[in-house]
Amino acid sequence: MFLPHEVLDHILDYLHDDFETLGACALASRALLQTSRHHRFNECEVGLRRMRELLPLLGASRDLANSIMALKMVPRIVPAELLDSLQHLPALRALRTSVDSLPAAAHVPRLTSLHVQGHQRIRGEELLRGISMFPQLEQLILDGVFLKAEEGSAIPFHPPAPPLHRLHCSNGDCAAVVWKWLAAEDAIPTHISLMYTIRHRMSAARFAESCGPLAPLAQDLEIRFIPDGNMDGALHGVDFDLSSFTSLRSCTLRFASYEMCVPQNLSLTWIPRILAQLRSEDLRSLTISLVVDNVEDLRSLNSECAVRVLTCAYFDDMCVLDWASIGNALLSESLAGLKTVAIEGQHTWGPLKTYIRASCPEMHSRGILSLVPVGPIPRWV
Repeated sequence: MFLPHEVLDHILDYLHDDFETLGACALASRALLQTSRHHRFNECEVGLRRMRELLPLLGASRDLANSIMALKMVPRIVPAELLDSLQHLPALRALRTSVDSLPAAAHVPRLTSLHVQGHQRIRGEELLRGISMFPQLEQLILDGVFLKAEEGSAIPFHPPAPPLHRLHCSNGDCAAVVWKWLAAEDAIPTHISLMYTIRHRMSAARFAESCGPLAPLAQDLEIRFIPDGNMDGALHGVDFDLSSFTSLRSCTLRFASYEMCVPQNLSLTWIPRILAQLRSEDLRSLTISLVVDNVEDLRSLNSECAVRVLTCAYFDDMCVLDWASIGNALLSESLAGLKTVAIEGQHTWGPLKTYIRASCPEMHSRGILSLVPVGPIPRWV
């Protein structure tokens, strides 16, 4: 007795990330082959060796080629003959590749999503020309893309810009150049998101310079403060200001400190100072994460060569934060639309909640604060 195809497809949908089982299903019955193959190859991550193995299969099986809709190319530099194979993927719509391979990726002009990772610097003119080769592009992610030092922000020409709906820039220094190009071509994306890591003064200054033009229109912002020393050293003398991000809808601020979460840790005083810079009436959700050295291994105190292990701060230890100043920043009229403030930490949160209720009763009464338990090891550090 055979089940209807709709029922079989629904069953296989539950196995979408179980590749071993999907392979067994594909071999078990021809009725299961097409859906199993779709889930198995819909999103492919391929290295250099696997790409060479995949090429003969694409020529032998059109169904397999039609199943690949998203491709992540792991190697930094991909041989030209392998890039040529992209034209044999008629269903490919999303590609993740390095900036080195961007010019040769024009074999798939029908892409709607492009994720470019920067492994070496590129001329601004080459970057814009590479992006313009995808006339149907709707989503662009620029991850750590740096321009060559002599390039500057002046581009001699503006190629046609794709109709982007979403632009995401992560670190790098190309955001301003890309934005000026899109604005000149009247192709401003409807959604702009930014993610930057600040480790020292240079990265803080780069953030201010690169993101300045995009700040008034950015809807999502994530900043990771991971200073090599302390926050004073990373931000001292830098014109770091978030007040120009007036259209934010969500914001994530992550702070890492190689000291303990104690009153003597002066880096912690920057948390309310940075929160006080937020000026977006559209801001609805705010996430704050704190990672410190919890000194889990006491032997490190007596070791000159101890390795600092950063873990999420305990909720109990967060009582040392200036909650009165934090409350004043979050309750300002400029953040009148704020609905949720998530504080990430670990272990029991009861004492901290009681402390916040006593030190900042107005914020507690609004019910916007949420203490979110997370695992001890953060993925973002």
